[in-house]
Amino acid sequence: MGGSFGPQRLTRLAAIDESHFWFAGRWELLARLLAPHLVGRSRILDAGCGTGTVLRELARSGQETVGLDALPEAVAFARRRSPESRFEVGSVTALPFPDAGFDGVLFLDVLEHVDDRLALREAARVLRPGGFLAASVPACPWLWSRRDELAGHRRRYEIGAFLELLDGAGFAVERATHYQLLFFPVLVLTRVLGRRWRGWPDREERVPARLGPFLEALSRAEARLAARHPLPYGSSVVAIAVKR
Repeated sequence: MGGSFGPQRLTRLAAIDESHFWFAGRWELLARLLAPHLVGRSRILDAGCGTGTVLRELARSGQETVGLDALPEAVAFARRRSPESRFEVGSVTALPFPDAGFDGVLFLDVLEHVDDRLALREAARVLRPGGFLAASVPACPWLWSRRDELAGHRRRYEIGAFLELLDGAGFAVERATHYQLLFFPVLVLTRVLGRRWRGWPDREERVPARLGPFLEALSRAEARLAARHPLPYGSSVVAIAVKR
């Protein structure tokens, strides 16, 4: 299953990740879940940093940030967005960093693209004892569609299996929740339609401009709720864990 994540997909994400409601809500949720771990200055690795938007926000909050991506094009783009950060080109399954050198590691919609067990072992290796891991993955294997193939996914996750995966890699899960509950019925419909019409998957990314602010407000409101009370359903899973 799945294709490959390449420069073309990166360019598409760069065009929407600062305006699409999904990314705004994800960052709102992550920022709230990570707040207890970001009291002081921490050294954080964004493994699979993509366009660098999250790195930029973390750097603005005073964190020491390092970005890594397998695509040189991604590193070049992220460096422009977050010039305060340090960058490396490399694989999340063979991190080019010494042991126990980071206070936190982020895998934001990355694990579904790679050998997830190997990537998590690498994260545990480069984290100091007690360091945190923040990970988000697509949920519900039954939602698999052409959109997953276009995004280069290898899999989607059930939340229970994902938490067991983290536990087996040496992490103690602190918080975990689904994300995107409010839009879940619409997403199910679009995925079903996507199985019938090959051009349909792109419609999830083409949000009418007049609806953007309203959908972002809803997404952020849901994220504030999810940070306090885990949501039972949603198209993604977000988890915060610490290295034992």
